[in-house]
Amino acid sequence: MTRKARQMVEWFEYYTARYRDAKGLLTPALELKYRHSQRVAENTRLIARGLKKEMIIRGGETSTPKSWKPL
Repeated sequence: MTRKARQMVEWFEYYTARYRDAKGLLTPALELKYRHSQRVAENTRLIARGLKKEMIIRGGETSTPKSWKPL
């Protein structure tokens, strides 16, 4: 995991800790959202990894138009 990714995980854990009770538990609705967010993050990592492999296979070429600029 990169340093930036680790920082994001730590931030998320810090943020969600504010909503935990004295026993460290979240309400059922927040626990559901917490677990969903973890699954979304994992799926995002898997997609990014797959895209990276695709770029390697293509020799670094992408199908993104040259005029496209990230936000």
